[in-house]
This record gives sequence, structure tokens and C-alpha cells, in this order.
Amino acid sequence: MTKSPLADEAPPPAHGGRDPMMASAALLAPRVVAVLGVSADRAKLGSTILANVIGNGFDGIIYGIGRESFELPGARIVRCIDEVPEPIDVLLLAVPAAALAASIAQIPPGKVRVAVAIASGFSETGEQGAAMEAEVLRACRRSGVSLIGPNCQGVVVPGARLQMTFSPMYNRMVAGPVAVISQSGAMGGFMVNRLMQRGVGISCFISSGNEIDLQAADYIAAFGAQADTRVLLCYLEQIRDGRRFAAAVRSLPPGKRLVAIKCGRTDAGAAAVRSHTGAIAVDDRIVDGVFEQLGVLRAPDSAAAVDAAAALAAGKTLRGLRIGILSIAGGLAVELADLLEMRGFEVPPFCDATIERLRGIVPAFGATRNPIDLTGAVLTDDTLFGNALDVMAADPGLDGYVIISTYVRDPRIAQAIIALHRRSDKPVIVCWTGGADQTPESLQLLAAAGVPVYDATARGAWAMHALRPRCGDEPTVQDASVPAGDAAWQPLRDLLQAWRAAGRIQVNEFDSKRVLGRAGLPLPAAPSPGANAVVKLCADSHLHKTEFDLLRLRVPFERIETIGAELRARGDQLGIADAALLYEAMVDDGLLEWFVGCKDDAQMGPIIVLGVGGIYAELFGAPLIRMAPLSVADAQALIRSHPAYPIIAGARKRPPADLQGFAAIVASASELFVAVADLVDEIDLNPIIVRPAGSGPAAVIADAAIVLKPGGS
Repeated sequence: MTKSPLADEAPPPAHGGRDPMMASAALLAPRVVAVLGVSADRAKLGSTILANVIGNGFDGIIYGIGRESFELPGARIVRCIDEVPEPIDVLLLAVPAAALAASIAQIPPGKVRVAVAIASGFSETGEQGAAMEAEVLRACRRSGVSLIGPNCQGVVVPGARLQMTFSPMYNRMVAGPVAVISQSGAMGGFMVNRLMQRGVGISCFISSGNEIDLQAADYIAAFGAQADTRVLLCYLEQIRDGRRFAAAVRSLPPGKRLVAIKCGRTDAGAAAVRSHTGAIAVDDRIVDGVFEQLGVLRAPDSAAAVDAAAALAAGKTLRGLRIGILSIAGGLAVELADLLEMRGFEVPPFCDATIERLRGIVPAFGATRNPIDLTGAVLTDDTLFGNALDVMAADPGLDGYVIISTYVRDPRIAQAIIALHRRSDKPVIVCWTGGADQTPESLQLLAAAGVPVYDATARGAWAMHALRPRCGDEPTVQDASVPAGDAAWQPLRDLLQAWRAAGRIQVNEFDSKRVLGRAGLPLPAAPSPGANAVVKLCADSHLHKTEFDLLRLRVPFERIETIGAELRARGDQLGIADAALLYEAMVDDGLLEWFVGCKDDAQMGPIIVLGVGGIYAELFGAPLIRMAPLSVADAQALIRSHPAYPIIAGARKRPPADLQGFAAIVASASELFVAVADLVDEIDLNPIIVRPAGSGPAAVIADAAIVLKPGGS
């Protein structure tokens, strides 16, 4: 293959100085759309896309660009992009992968606001494809073009009647409140199709593909600012820039929610992701922690994601967790009550006045406490359902409603539910177990009214879970990062840089604590007469001191020099050179051992890990993960959310810890790491001994290690 003249250029900077928000906004209200790669052969890819643009009623100016002249009603056919007199808002590139970079390079600067590249055969195929991607991106920078894709299906904007894909399944889509962004075209199509079947319209569908330029984060920010979008539904195989993603999610205004499927949870899934879009899987525990931190609702699968988006599209969220259930089938009501309570909801008894009113309506063999079981009596009393629903809706102790119906054909049940949905600001979820062929009129009425309907109680419980308020308020990533060149951190940075220049990677405890001490983090005091001490021999080559017999605990003060000499002799036996002896006071009044880890993740950037150490580590399971830095308030909320928190909060008459003091240590560690993350790969503080409040420092760092990034010369 002939080498492109673009291939020797330096890698382009992110966005090349362009505004991705403006590029994304060009999709929502375009005036001029063009398709490059059309011909008189209607079966060709470009011609198929052009036909979809014309056939869906886009009322702007449409151009087809191809090598031959022909007539096509609804479009102006030209032979090259220079023949298009106006600036082009959206250009769809229906050209092969090998021709994509050259096609973009021929675009005059400023001519095109955003382009969509359909072709596949890039990084998802290996190194050669990745090199072609880099070439395409350089061409975009030279032409000032923002690019969607490559390796994508295209874009659909129903409100603009713009259908720029090769698939007829997107024809005649209906506008609505859900924006769908998918790195997989097929998965995006599945979700869009399921939403449309349920009567939920789409504000925009973007098949984002390999995202070599515009990313999911850019679309999240753009559609978050769009008034017509209430819910963002994303399928992600890779989060390409975690900080950019976090900033986009944080920019979402109150009331807007992001529902995301992030694949690559397992080894098999991660391998499939790599072969699909060329993505590199992020450790799934990091994704979980960051999504929780940002208030992203992570769906376990695509069907659950659609269920959540359909519930959120109705525009109502919960103000509390108290749910009222009305059912015409007792067993389903019991199952639903269990499922809701397992998700942290309450199914509380109704107030006395409500129960008394229900007793006058519900048959004696039914149930009135919550859930309400109307039984099959609804088949013989056509007023029963509506009256009972009105009574439940009037109870002041509820925050949302779930209604269960089975195979009742009477449309008045659907009409009563719709009336409640319209007059109440509380969420209404329906579990309708009758099929579309058995109760078609009722289901059509509910869909047309925008009432979320599910065919199983488990799906209804998940949908109600999706309506909880966005939980990204605590803890949240701070907007301001710690500048790497801040003068306060420069002495530490100079020390770390000197160690890197000397070729150090693993930094022993003695030197690691020099860094921590200079950063103001609490370390054990020096030994004092009459108290026990800890003596350690610290070397980069032997970090696990217990394993090599380089640690002594509870050493009487008068013996520390003797023990130090013994450890020095042990170091000589192991061939350890330049080891440092560390003498510290023994901490014996700890409530619980914790650990804080800091890691520079390839996608998410600096992260912080909080967990329990020592003998309780396995009992409390996986640690909690967040993006750094954290404020003290963020760290407090994080500690409170850990299942071990009651142990340091005074459980079983134990003395409580100083939570704010412990949180300040976690926050300070996160700030330190952000300040040096370009030099340091990991910081490990393990254990941190949390002490009773009022007994001195809130916690002390008993052991620590730093792992430097290589290449510091």
C-alpha cells in the first residue's frame, strides 16, 4: 500500500482546537446534508444511505457526491465536494476504509462541521487498521472536520427527519426524550427498536463506532444540554478518556439520567470487545466504582437498559422509597413486594384511613394492607379497580405506585392507570402479564400515554429502582484537579523525579514515608521510653518484610538498637545493600485496619481504592473505588458507604472513630496522588490503623509503598 503523506505527521492533539459540543450540536438542527460516495447504482452503499435521507422527509438541502452525473429527485448530485456551494453541516462518508483518509484530506478547511464514517477495517482488525485510524484523524485535523466513527452505522435524528444510515429499520422513527449512543451499531439498533416498540421516541441515535475523534463523552455533554433529551442510553465497550467522560456526566443538569451498559466484565467479554471495536477493557471494578460515584445507572444487560430508559422517559423520579402495590393477582403482588424490598424499597402498611376505605371496596377474601389484592372480583365489578386505585393514590405515605394486571381485557383498567399517571407527580409502573395478542387495546392505550409497562415483576422492580434520584451528588469527583506544577508539590516532585532518574521503580517503606510525611499525612510517632516499638529493615528489593524476616513488633524501647543490629545482619545475609532501618512507636489501640490504594488507570486516570485490611479483608469483600481527588466530604460519604463502617462508628458499644479525621487522610492521599500521578503509578497505604476519637491522630499509616513510573531519566 502506498504510504500516505500524512503518515509522518505528529499525532494530533485532542479535538485539534475544535469544539466538540458545536460539532455534536450540528447533528440536531442541520441545514445541509451530503453523502459522499453515491452512484446511479441504487444498490451501492452511498446510494442506499442517500435514499434513506431523502425518503424520511429531511427538509433541508441534500447533496449526493459521486464520480458520475445522474438525476435523483430530492437531491442535488455533484461530482466533488467543491461543487457544493454552502457549508455542509453533516457529511456522510460512504467510502472504503482505504480511501477514507484521502477523502477527508480533500475537504477544504471549514467546509464540513461533522462527518460520519461508515467504513470498517480499522483498529478492530489490528495494528495496520490502527495506523489507518491515526491517518484518518490527522486528515480530520487538517480539514477541521469532527468525525463520528469509523466502523459505525450512522446517525438518526427523528426531530429533524434525518436518517443517515444504510438500514431501513430506522425509517419513520418517532421523536422523543431518549438519546441512544452506542459503540456497537447492532446493539444500538436493538435498543432503539425496543424503545420504539414500547412507544418511546428518540431524540437522536448515534452509532459512534471506534470513536477516534468524537467520543461518547462529547455526545453525553451535547445531548445533556438539549432540552428535548431527558434520558441518555449508552452502550460502551470502552471509556476512552475517563476524565472527559466524568466531566460530561457531571455536566448533566438535574433530572437528566445516564443509563449505561458497559461490556467487557469478564475475560471472555473483554476479548470480544478487543476484536469488536479495538477497545481496551477497563478493570470492571473501577467502572462500577466510577459509575456509582457519578450517578450513572449501570444496567446489567441491554434489555434492562431499555427497561430503565422507558421508565425514566416518563419524566418522573422518586422522592422516597415507599411503594404502594395494587394487584389483581395475589401471588404476583407478594413476589413484587419481595423484589422491591430486596432492592432497598419499603412496601409499608397504608394509613388507617386508607385501610378503612379499602375495606369498604375490596372483597373480604382480598387484601387491603399493602399490597392490595383485588382478586378476580374485578371481572364482575367494573368499578372495583378504579375505586381502589383512587384510594391508594390518596394515601399520604407513598412515593410511587406499581400496578399489576393480568389478562383483563376491559380497557377501563388501562384508562384508570393513565388517569393516575397524568394527575400524579409520583411514578407509576405497570406490570402487565397479559400478552399483546390478549389485551391489545389496553397495551396500546398505555403505550400512547407514556406509561412504563413491563411483562414481569422483576422488570417492574428494576424499573422502579431506575427512578431513584441521581446518586452522583455524594461522593463526586471534584471539578478542580491538583495542578502537576503547583509550587507546594514541587519539592516532592523533584524528589520522585530524582528517584526515577536513578532507575527506581519499587520504593521501600522508609522512603515512601518520607514522601507521605512531607505531604502532611499522619505516620507513627518515634519510639519513646517505656513503650513498645516497631523495627523494620526497608529495601526496594524486599518490600514484603515479614516474608524475609525483616520486621519486629512490640520491641521494648531499650532493645531497639539491639534489634536493629540483628535486622541489619539479616539484611547482610540476604545481600541487601543500602537498606534503611525504620524505628516507630507501636500502635496498639486501633479499632480497625483499613487500606487506601492509589492507581493511575489507563482510561480513568488517578483512582483511589478504599477497603478493610488485616484479618477482616475477606469478610468485607471487594474494596470501593472512586476517581481522585476526593474532598473530605466525598471521603466521608465513601467511608460511610463501606459495609465495615459500623465497626468504627460505635457498633456494639465500641468507641467511635474520628470520621472526619479519617476522611481527611483519605482526601489528602487522593490529592497527593493527583499531584504526582504523572510520576507515580501506585501508592499503597496498608494498613491505616483507625483509632478511637480523642486519643490522638484519627489514624496512622503503619506501612506504605510507592511504585514509580519507569523512564524518569
